[in-house]
Amino acid sequence: MMIVAFDEDRDWYIQGWVFDEIVGSVPTGMLRDDDVDEHLRPGRAMGLLDLQAREPDRARRIITALSAGVVGRMRTLDQSNDKYVEFYEGLLRTAAAAARELPTGHNGAHSSS
Repeated sequence: MMIVAFDEDRDWYIQGWVFDEIVGSVPTGMLRDDDVDEHLRPGRAMGLLDLQAREPDRARRIITALSAGVVGRMRTLDQSNDKYVEFYEGLLRTAAAAARELPTGHNGAHSSS
């Protein structure tokens, strides 16, 4: 089982192989090796990717990459299988909602004059 904790209210509880397939569907270059590599070890019975503990810019990049992986994975699904389509659409909704709640970063808020 893999848990991706976006924030206090939003998580993905997914099987490890599903997480592996999502990460495998992320376009090249969207993730750095140290973003999720420790969560791809097959010997882990339970994993936690806590995005709340990451810097907002890094969390946003990882969320964007995982969302792209979900979209890539959805392209390979049998679209007539409503159960799987709805599951992956739910993952996308959760990630999008969490991304909207992240702090916006620097954007001049801390600039010195």
